[in-house]
Amino acid sequence: MDRSMGLLHSLEQTMIGNTFQITEEIPKLVWEISENEKIIGGFSCKQAFTSFRGREYEAWFATTLPFPNGPWKLHGLPGLILEAKDKESEVVFQFYSFQVILDSMVRIDAPPCEARKVPFATFFEAQYRDGEKFYQFIADKMKRNLERSGNIHIEMKQSGAPRFWERKLP
Repeated sequence: MDRSMGLLHSLEQTMIGNTFQITEEIPKLVWEISENEKIIGGFSCKQAFTSFRGREYEAWFATTLPFPNGPWKLHGLPGLILEAKDKESEVVFQFYSFQVILDSMVRIDAPPCEARKVPFATFFEAQYRDGEKFYQFIADKMKRNLERSGNIHIEMKQSGAPRFWERKLP
C-alpha cells in the first residue's frame, strides 16, 4: 500500500495459476465500530464492520497499536487489525505474532515477479475466463471417466451470495 500515491499494489493468481500484478486506488472503506471488545494475543481489541467487494467483514483492531493497517486490503481503523473474517467465514485472517523492529524506517521490497501488470477489471476478466477453462477441464475429464459407467448430469454453480465487481461479465 503506497499511501503517498493513494495506490494499492497486489499480486493475484487465477484458478489456473496465471499471475497478475494489480495496481488500483486504495479502497475507501467505511467502518462501523461497535462497543464489543476481546483480547487477541494479549492486546485489547475493538470490533468493527465494513463491506468490500460484495463481502461483509468483521474485524478486531487494537488501538494500542496505532497503525491503520490490516491484512489483505482491509485498513483504515484507528488501530492495527489483528483478526478479520467475512460473514460466511470463507475469508479468515487471524493474528499469530509480530516482532517489534527498532529501526525508525524499514523498507520492504516485493520479491521480483514475472507477473503481467494490469488494472483490477482486467484481472477480474482473466479470473472469469480461467475459471471457465478450469471447470470445463474438470467436466470433460469427469465425462470421459463416466462414459464407461452410465449417464450422469453435472451442474456447477457458484456458492454463496453474488459478489459486487466493477463490471459484470456474461
